[in-house]
Amino acid sequence: MNAGEKTIEWLYQKELQVDLKWSLRLPQGFIWWPDQNAQRIEIIGAEVSPQHTEEAFFIRVQTELLRDLELNEKSLPIVAQYLMSLASMSGPVYDAATRVLSLSSLVRTYESIRGWMGHLISMAAILQIGEASAMGPEVARKTGATFATSGHPKNGKRPTPDELAEGGLQVLITAEGAKPCAWTKQFQEANDYIHAPPSLEANADETGFTAEFPWGNFSSLCQFKGDEFHPRYGHGLLLRQSFPVSIGSQLEGIKVALELNAQELGQKPAGYGLGSYCYDKRCLAFVGFFPNFIYNYAALKNLYFSSISRARTMSTRFAHDDWSDQFSQSRPPKAKSATEIMARQYLDKVLNPGKKKIKRPNRRS
Repeated sequence: MNAGEKTIEWLYQKELQVDLKWSLRLPQGFIWWPDQNAQRIEIIGAEVSPQHTEEAFFIRVQTELLRDLELNEKSLPIVAQYLMSLASMSGPVYDAATRVLSLSSLVRTYESIRGWMGHLISMAAILQIGEASAMGPEVARKTGATFATSGHPKNGKRPTPDELAEGGLQVLITAEGAKPCAWTKQFQEANDYIHAPPSLEANADETGFTAEFPWGNFSSLCQFKGDEFHPRYGHGLLLRQSFPVSIGSQLEGIKVALELNAQELGQKPAGYGLGSYCYDKRCLAFVGFFPNFIYNYAALKNLYFSSISRARTMSTRFAHDDWSDQFSQSRPPKAKSATEIMARQYLDKVLNPGKKKIKRPNRRS
């Protein structure tokens, strides 16, 4: 078996301990009913990247949440509020053909990382199960959609939830979330790698760190925070990447975020597809939250380098800058950090009063 197939078998047999009666095998994975919502875990693609000699497999976890959903002025803000801005390790993906909205996570795995990556996939699946049950009925009611319950084609609806869906594990996750952020020591160690290219500028302390990546002549902001409190999971690690994309309206911004989710959480990931794009405070962003419970497998360094891949993908798409001209030994990068831009503006104001200011794109945290 390849690394993808080994991961699928480990999830089915050992980690999730899927009940045969409430599951169906697929050619590249399985679908199961831990409760009333179907969850599909499968390999959807593979590649060999220039950076790796190993074949990487795309494994997607998708839990049906809403059916008969129309995306309109009423439903879009509700989807954004409940499923995007406070996303944990998955985000909403909408299928316009079937009018089904699902929670989705998508990652690459290959042989040398499948040991710890499997645990991230497992946690994403478990969080999706709980979030579907907890938020699905209310979001369905508010949007006018149908809560996407279903059952096994032969055995019908499951009468009692799987123990992963009953709340026992949720109690443990909540108990860990009551403790301080588990990544504090790793924040302090981040100075060993966050100052190297492609970072333009970075700062770290015991509460988290920030780094800025190239975006044409400007920068995008990446933040890892340990002092934020998630309303469902308590303390943990918050990731937020902000991208200076100008979009006409809030509704259009939410639509763009959903389009990005469809691509990067449903087809091919840029970095780890563990979180959601959103449009908040007039800014396009990617957010993810890793509960304290997953600390032993969610290494901050790995998550940081994943965020670099996402930043480059977004820069290529929206700023038409793939960073190929940003870094060389003979000259500094053309992109400037927010701090450098503000310092230049201050100096220009002092030395050249009346000179027109440099206009910087919006990038709110």
